[in-house]
Amino acid sequence: MSHRNSILLILLCNSFHQSALVVMTPVLQALFDLSLSTLGAIVGGGLLLSAATTPLWGRYAGRYGTNHSLSVSAIGGFIGILFLSGSIWMAQQEADNIGLWLHFLVLGRVIYCATANAALPLSQAALAANSAPQNLFGTLGTLNAMNGIGRLAGNALVGPLLALGTLMPVAIVLPIYIAALGKLIGTAGRTTPEHRTKTTPVHSGRVPIIALANAFGLQCGVGAAYILLGPILRDRLDLPPTHASSLAGMVLALALASAIGTQIFATRRFAERTHAAFLTGCVLVVAGLVTLSVGESIGVLLVSACLLASGAALGASANQAHQLGKAENSARPRLSTLIASAQLLGLAAGTSFFGLVGSYDLTTAALLAAALPLAFTAPALLKMFPPTSFLPIRRGSGE
Repeated sequence: MSHRNSILLILLCNSFHQSALVVMTPVLQALFDLSLSTLGAIVGGGLLLSAATTPLWGRYAGRYGTNHSLSVSAIGGFIGILFLSGSIWMAQQEADNIGLWLHFLVLGRVIYCATANAALPLSQAALAANSAPQNLFGTLGTLNAMNGIGRLAGNALVGPLLALGTLMPVAIVLPIYIAALGKLIGTAGRTTPEHRTKTTPVHSGRVPIIALANAFGLQCGVGAAYILLGPILRDRLDLPPTHASSLAGMVLALALASAIGTQIFATRRFAERTHAAFLTGCVLVVAGLVTLSVGESIGVLLVSACLLASGAALGASANQAHQLGKAENSARPRLSTLIASAQLLGLAAGTSFFGLVGSYDLTTAALLAAALPLAFTAPALLKMFPPTSFLPIRRGSGE
């Protein structure tokens, strides 16, 4: 197994696990006798923990090397899933001690979120160090696509895996983790921290505020769509809540598939034209959210979700590629983890804020959601495409 393939497998396992855990919400509620709010706090708290700890992994990678940090992150993810699997197994065997096994579940979740969620930005930094500038956008697109494939598989396979046992959707990734970790750990032992190359235009030390605003704004839009889609389907199509939830799941799965296609194919089409790709992504996100605010049929709402997912995928990859392409190798882990943290915070903020606004008026929430990503990305767009660049060129008096 190559080093690159072991990284892809780790990302696949991580995203599969995250999606499977969310889909298993009713099972975990029944097994551990939890309210939805308690389980939501465990899952949501993990997201906030990831946002807080991910930048620390960038500093750790700057000191000890990206490949070493990626290996430690993956080991943490493996241990976290091991604790989660053990807690589910023991809860099935000893229902009288359910409180004890719930503590193991929470401990596993804390370990996982503090370590495994750093794997994607660390992988982006690791492969960016070995990618030619013209291939960087496509490389990041492949990593993000693998992350999306894992999420799609996690949503689709939980049902069949549950037929084999409650433990199976969580524990199935452990053998794959072990196989991938063997290669990662071997590589980390031979790798030293990356150093700046002579041919790379660099920036380091300065936090790229515009890049963080881009990441935060785009994921705010995604978070808004996540929370608003189900209620919009329920109200506009006059569906029962259970049918609306099922339909929302199908729409999001198709939207995720379109995002994966964008990551694999569109990123290679744009190559080094990251500015054009970022602009295209922003336009698609805003168009998707505006369409979501006015759509009255399942076809229109499906198109809006696909536009949004594809735009967010393209814009996020372009933002990462543009920033990592300018950074020296030693600065890339810190930069990549900061962007990932901003994305997690944007997703949490979009879900929370627009869930609150949507409880009053869904159309207003969707329109406001369209304006917010545009506001956050406007400084970057104005810098990439200044208004003066669209003015006609004034010819000299002698011509």
